[in-house]
Amino acid sequence: HRDLHSFPTRRSSDLKYLQVEASDRKGLSTALTIAYNACPARKKLVFLSGHGWGWKGLFRTDGTAAKYLKERRVTLPLPIGDCISRLNAANFKSKERIDQTVENAKPAKADVLALDACSMGCIEVVATLLDEARILLVSETEFPGAGYPYGEIAQSICARPALTPLELATAMMQSTKSKYKGYPQPKEPITQIAIDCAQFPNFAETFVKAVQSLDLQDAAVFNAVRAALEGAWRSESTDYCDLKGFLLHLVSGSLPTEGRSE
Repeated sequence: HRDLHSFPTRRSSDLKYLQVEASDRKGLSTALTIAYNACPARKKLVFLSGHGWGWKGLFRTDGTAAKYLKERRVTLPLPIGDCISRLNAANFKSKERIDQTVENAKPAKADVLALDACSMGCIEVVATLLDEARILLVSETEFPGAGYPYGEIAQSICARPALTPLELATAMMQSTKSKYKGYPQPKEPITQIAIDCAQFPNFAETFVKAVQSLDLQDAAVFNAVRAALEGAWRSESTDYCDLKGFLLHLVSGSLPTEGRSE
């Protein structure tokens, strides 16, 4: 999703507008690399916050800066032609600095990458972000605008700095559960899933092999698949189906012995 983003330059009266790919993985990787280079640490907990549409887009924005320009809520300090020339020159220099930073940076990944956004717990998003973290923390459903309990999470890290990535993600899920326990009941449950990125390829391979081994021309297999789909949890808002639940229902249900062993 293309969007214009603004941030102040040396003079507070200037606004720099850059066109970026908000949903592009390369752009995200570049941003994280720059952040790790600027803030080196032995352990890294990263939050990404915004609107999520699952496989349709990672943190899509709504053209805010372009909208503000159109509505004249933001005005440029010079005639538009002069601004474009200055911005093109500044953008070229910025790109040179970014490329140099990325080229010289050491490979790094987050210990925990938490997506403070809706519907990001889908297989397409997880597969895209595998190389960015050890543990991914995502939601299969709508995630409240209030987000994570950041204060409690920070206190937990300070109190127990030796937490492993999985232990930290588990503590974050518990804190999130406690935070929303007293909130009005949403249409769907608030979900949080901690995914071990190193184990995910095994799950994906198992899932693909299981699906490829199914003979849907066989009435017994077809009925077993239908029962598993009906038994697995499904989001009412997105119609996403829980794949792990689907597989568990499939192997524990009426699937013929041959298919179950596969």
